[in-house]
Amino acid sequence: MMGAFSVGGDMSDVPITRSQFLRGDISGLRSIIRPPWSVPGAQFLSVCNRCGECIRRCGQRVVEQNILGYPRMNFSRGECTLCGDCATACPTGALVRNDSPPWTIKPRVHMSCLSVKGTVCRVCAEQCESEAIRFHSARGGVSHPAILDELCHGCGACVSACPVQAIRMIVPVNALIKN
Repeated sequence: MMGAFSVGGDMSDVPITRSQFLRGDISGLRSIIRPPWSVPGAQFLSVCNRCGECIRRCGQRVVEQNILGYPRMNFSRGECTLCGDCATACPTGALVRNDSPPWTIKPRVHMSCLSVKGTVCRVCAEQCESEAIRFHSARGGVSHPAILDELCHGCGACVSACPVQAIRMIVPVNALIKN
């Protein structure tokens, strides 16, 4: 995939589960993102004992507890440096650091983006160390952001930097098909 340009209502690469549908999350943007190197879905829930060690070890404070006590990522607090401290601290094997990529999450830009609405803003790209966010010329003179999935590590630095919270982290459909 050359570059994923997902702005606005086109959420064709955001899968939703039955429970998300029943909760009214038809956009799929409210799904829980687990810490890096998490074992897959149901296995995670059966292995994680909710001890909170991964939360305590996160130096960036982006791992937090959800309402049921399981760890989840909160990129509005900042970026994940992918240091692996959370996985190292996990006593149960719910987080297992290995040579594979830590996760498949990628950012997507919503229509509320200032650049999409005609105001010059490039804060997200300025925060992206991997240079996965590029701005392309658009009609009217203000450039629009494009996410280059192949360069993105999924750290979430762009999420907390966005002044209007127009960026969300999602699991692309093509990543679900591969797993």
